[in-house]
Amino acid sequence: MAETKKKGLGRGLSHLFGEAEAAYRATEAPVATAAAPGNVLPIEFLRPGRYQPRRHFDEGALEELASSIRAHGLLQPILVRPIEGEKNTFEIVAGERRWRAAKKAGINELLARVVPMTDAQVVELQAVENDQREDLTPIEQSISYGHMRDHGFTVETIATKLGRSPSHVYSVLKLNDLCPEARALMLETNEETGQPVLHLSVAYELATLPHDLQAKALKDRWQLEGARRGIDYLRRHFVRDLSKVPWELDDSALVKGKPCSTCPNNTACRPLGLFDPKPTGKKPPTGMCTDLRCYEEKAEAQHLADAKDKELEALNLAQSKKLLDRGTLGLDEGGYVLATQPNHEDAQSRSWKQLFAGAEKKPAPVKAIDPRTLETIELYRRDELKELAREQDVKPKPRAPDAYTKLQQKRKEDRKKEKAKIERKAGELAALTPAVFERVGNLFAAALGQGVILRMLARQCLALYEWFENGADGERVNISELLGMPSTKIDAWIDKAKPSELLTFALFCAGGANDWNAVDGAPGLYELAKVLKIDTKAIARAQQANADAEEKANKAEPKKSKGGAK
Repeated sequence: MAETKKKGLGRGLSHLFGEAEAAYRATEAPVATAAAPGNVLPIEFLRPGRYQPRRHFDEGALEELASSIRAHGLLQPILVRPIEGEKNTFEIVAGERRWRAAKKAGINELLARVVPMTDAQVVELQAVENDQREDLTPIEQSISYGHMRDHGFTVETIATKLGRSPSHVYSVLKLNDLCPEARALMLETNEETGQPVLHLSVAYELATLPHDLQAKALKDRWQLEGARRGIDYLRRHFVRDLSKVPWELDDSALVKGKPCSTCPNNTACRPLGLFDPKPTGKKPPTGMCTDLRCYEEKAEAQHLADAKDKELEALNLAQSKKLLDRGTLGLDEGGYVLATQPNHEDAQSRSWKQLFAGAEKKPAPVKAIDPRTLETIELYRRDELKELAREQDVKPKPRAPDAYTKLQQKRKEDRKKEKAKIERKAGELAALTPAVFERVGNLFAAALGQGVILRMLARQCLALYEWFENGADGERVNISELLGMPSTKIDAWIDKAKPSELLTFALFCAGGANDWNAVDGAPGLYELAKVLKIDTKAIARAQQANADAEEKANKAEPKKSKGGAK
C-alpha cells in the first residue's frame, strides 16, 4: 500500500527557485534579452526536460487544456533553464504539460521564467513537484526518485526532501529494478478494477529478484494476481530463508568471498521495507536470499565440504538433480536407494537405514542434495545394499496376508453388505417389473380392446425415442439392439407383440423404465405394484432365499473341493 502523500515539503518550491536565482545572480552571467526571467519565448526555443519522469500525458486532458489556453491564454509561466553551449535553447524544468497543450492550441510564444539550475537542482525540483500529483504512476515516481539517487542524494536525504519515510523511498526506488516486461504491466490498467495489472505490492517483491527470475515468474502471471497471493507465490518459489542454512552467514570464504550477512541480496541488509516481517526479538532478522544461484552454490559448497570432512562420497547438485528430479525412477536407473525412505514391504514401514541399525556391516552412505529443499540426504548403492543384506540376513519383516486393521475390515464388510443389498434389490426389480407391466398391459387390453391403443402408444413413443436419440440424447441404447432385430422390422413386431410387451416397450421409449434402478429403490414402481395388488413382499422373500442359497453354496464350495482332494 502506497504511503499517504504529505503536504508542506521542507521550505517549498519557492526555496529552490530562490537558491537557484541567487546563485545565478552571484555569477553575474549575461542573459540573452529574449530569455530574461518572465519574458515571452518563442515556442521553438523550448525543449522537453531530460529528467522529466512523466511518460504519459492524457490526450483528452491535453485537449481540454489547449482549449482553455486558446480562450484565456497561458496564465502561469513555465520554468525553464538555459542549455549550456546552445544559443536561444532552453530546457523545460516545470510546465511540460502546458507546453504540449500550447503546441496543440497553435500558440507560438509562451511566458517563461528562466532560472539557471544544476542537474541536481532540476531533479530535486521535478521530484518535489511530481510527487504531489495524484496521476503520477508508481513507475514514474520511481524514475523521479532514481534521478535524485543518481545525482548524489541518499535514501535518507530523498526522504527528508520529499517528506517521506526511508522505507517508502527505498521501496519506490526498487521499482527501477523491474524487468521491462514487469514495468510494462505496471503501466497497464485492469479494466475491471482500474488498478495496474501488476499489483504494486507484488511489484515491490518482484523487484528484489534478478531479471531472469522476474521473467520466469511472469510466465505464470495468474499466480501473481492479487497482493497476498502474488507475494506468497514469489516467496515460496523464488527466495530462500536464510535462518535455517547450515553455513555461517558471515563466512566470506564459502563462495566468491560474499558473506550473506552483508550481501545486498539478503533482504535483512536493506532498510526495513513495507512488506518485510518486523523483528520479534533482540536478534536482528536473518532475512531472505533473493539470489537463488548464489544460494545453490553455497548450499552445494557446504554440502561437499561437510562430506569431505567426514570422508564420505558426495554427489554434486547436477548429479543429484539427474537422480532425484524423476523420483524413484531416476534412483532405480542410477542404481541407488534412498536410505531414509519408509520400506513398504516392512510391517513397521522401517527404512533401510533402520533395518541396518543393528547390523555389523552397514552400507556406505552417499551424500546427495535434495533439488527442492537443497538439504543433504543419504543414499545407498543398490548392489552393495543387496549384498550386505544377503550376507547378514537383513530384510523387511513382511506384512501378514490379512493384516487389516479393525477399521479396514469393517469397511470391507460394509462394502460387501452394500453390494449384496443392491444385488438383491436388482433381483427384486427384475422380477417385479415384468409382473407390473403384464398386469397393466392386460388391464389396458381388456379396457381398450386387443391392445389397439397400446400399439398406437408404442409407435408414438418410438417416434419420441428416435427424436431423443438423433436430436438430443446420443447416449441411449439403440432400439434395434434392444429388440434384437433390424429397425425395418420394428413396425411388424409392434403389430404382433403382446400387450405387456407393448407396454414395456412404450415405457422404455418414454424413459420411465430407464429411471428405475436398484440404487434408489424405484419407489414409483413399488407404488404402482401396490395399487395393482401385487405381493412385493413375496418377491422380496424369494430373492432373499435365492441370495441365501447362493451364499451357502459359495461357503460349501471350498470344503467340497478340499474333501475331494483327500
